[in-house]
Amino acid sequence: MSDNHDNYTEFFKKLLEKIDSSQGNEEEVYPILESNQHLLNEKFSHWLNQWTRYKITQLSSSDQKDLAILISRFGNLIREFPLGNSRENKEIAIKSHQLAVTVFNRENHPKDWAVN
Repeated sequence: MSDNHDNYTEFFKKLLEKIDSSQGNEEEVYPILESNQHLLNEKFSHWLNQWTRYKITQLSSSDQKDLAILISRFGNLIREFPLGNSRENKEIAIKSHQLAVTVFNRENHPKDWAVN
């Protein structure tokens, strides 16, 4: 399990950095997803849930918002990713958006919540 955990952590950190630096550009992000398709599964979705919920508790409100934006962008990208298991990709996308909503709620970010 720790090997998968380490693999997921390394993969997702690299992925979020690329999503951030490219502003979610598919041409830059999809090669990372393509080379890590073996990690995009139900276990990753579970890991993503645990990692994000923990990470959010460690961040300032502003950094929580930044992370939620990146995770939401990831959700959009994985939903449209043409390779791998379409069902699993969509499940990961749904989980990503559910996690982003935990930050963009009425209490923490009322203006952003109203827009979304």
